[in-house]
Amino acid sequence: MPVMYSFMFWFSVRLGSIIVAIITLCQVSAGLITCAVWVNDLSGVSRQLDEWLNNNKLYYMRSVLINMEMNPKSFLDGLITFLVIQGITCILLVYGAYKINLYLVYPYILVDLVRLLFVSITFVIAMTLVKENVFDLGVLIGGSVIGGFTILFLFYLWFCVVSFCQIVKEVEKIKEVPTLSNDGDYYQKQEGGVGINNGYNLPLGKPYF
Repeated sequence: MPVMYSFMFWFSVRLGSIIVAIITLCQVSAGLITCAVWVNDLSGVSRQLDEWLNNNKLYYMRSVLINMEMNPKSFLDGLITFLVIQGITCILLVYGAYKINLYLVYPYILVDLVRLLFVSITFVIAMTLVKENVFDLGVLIGGSVIGGFTILFLFYLWFCVVSFCQIVKEVEKIKEVPTLSNDGDYYQKQEGGVGINNGYNLPLGKPYF
């Protein structure tokens, strides 16, 4: 059963998937620009990491940050590689949603799930460290609320694409049925099987893609 049938209460999940790809592509572009700035100032990155190590209680993250401080370029190269791969999956998602080709959509679902898990774990760790180092309850509450809603929104975008795939599979299963009575608002009987009425595939057409 699909998680959702519309995106932002108005758009179809097909158009929503294209919008999600564009939003993610903007995030990827911002990440690549940031990484490019950091690559050109590796010494500054190392100094910032060293300052964090000296001035904060980092506990289990200390060894990770020490490794990053010693070789920030390797870390940035890995991050840039991941962002480039994600950018490619966004382009595939746009074309896959437009052509209703799920094989072009699956890479985005997998790569973005990895990103969401990484972001979620990083957020939990960051809030734990803030609790230990910043003695201001307002900062902790504000960061938790803003970060939590941001992650929920990112998962909402991801579930839109997942729902698009689920609905396409449901429609394909229905098409395999020899006949179907014309009871629904969005289906009509056609010679040779079930068809989808004209409004269904319009960019803003409802319900689903």
